[in-house]
Amino acid sequence: MLTPRDIHEAKFKRILRGYDPEEVDKFLERVVLEYSQVYDENQNLRKKIAELEEQIASYSRLHDSIDEVLRTAQQNAKALQESSAKQAESMVASAKLEAERIQKEAEATLARQKVVLQQLMEKEQIFRTQLETYVRSFLEFLQNASPPEQDFTVTRKEAAVAADELME
Repeated sequence: MLTPRDIHEAKFKRILRGYDPEEVDKFLERVVLEYSQVYDENQNLRKKIAELEEQIASYSRLHDSIDEVLRTAQQNAKALQESSAKQAESMVASAKLEAERIQKEAEATLARQKVVLQQLMEKEQIFRTQLETYVRSFLEFLQNASPPEQDFTVTRKEAAVAADELME
């Protein structure tokens, strides 16, 4: 590329019928001045272009990094969502199993309590029947017994046997 210095240092041969050297020198000075400005502006623009290209490359790297971070975040979010869904499913299944176990345990306890209640009711009925029988027997005994002449003393052994019979 032609530089302003090249133009300024340019030398031409003088010939007899050539151009006016003074006029050519003035024109060359003007060309050098204007070309110098254009040349400097061109150099500045080249530097600016290089800086802008570096910024573009930097932004491009930043864009690539952001894209990678975004992809990673999306993958992590998806993995977290899937993991959470599996954990929730596991918790629900575990809760259902625990509920079924508690329900079966409650049903078994209820069944045992029903059996115990039935046994108690049967024992109560037997006790009532025996008590009624003893009371009737005693009343019959009292009606048939002779008044004061008979001895109503009961030995300890007889009282224990009667008590045992009542308790059965």
